[in-house]
Amino acid sequence: MAIILLILWPPLQGLRAETPPANVQEIFYLRLHVELQTTAERAAFSFENADPILTSRLAAAQGPLSSKGWTLRRFWVRSAQAGASVSATTAYALSEEALSEPLPFSLEKSEQGETLLRISVIDKTGEAHLLREWRQTGAARLEDSLDLAKSFAFLLIDGNKSI
Repeated sequence: MAIILLILWPPLQGLRAETPPANVQEIFYLRLHVELQTTAERAAFSFENADPILTSRLAAAQGPLSSKGWTLRRFWVRSAQAGASVSATTAYALSEEALSEPLPFSLEKSEQGETLLRISVIDKTGEAHLLREWRQTGAARLEDSLDLAKSFAFLLIDGNKSI
């Protein structure tokens, strides 16, 4: 039986690095931050397929929120004040399967206000690199996909970024 070691966030400072046991296997994963910034009453982001998602967590939320939340593939915010700006960022760890085909997603919001969606990849130093951003007005559902294979090729060529 092999044990799979999955380290999603940088280790705590001061921990001594040791050689892992022989039955531990390292795996490749991608770190993404998905940020919603909105003046709408409510907004939500969803990946349509949860298969490549290893884990997710709500990393930050700001503004006068009446509610916020997340699941493995979806997160949402609801403003406590009409027209106030609120934001939330969710961190995702994705398997290398996420590079095999574009990842479909959707952005939904209430009718009033504007929503800005930003998706960034986090490199091994913790630095965020913006992959793409979208602006949405009106209540229509925005559906698109993120092709991480193309995005990573650009990052690796541009400035020798090490992911």
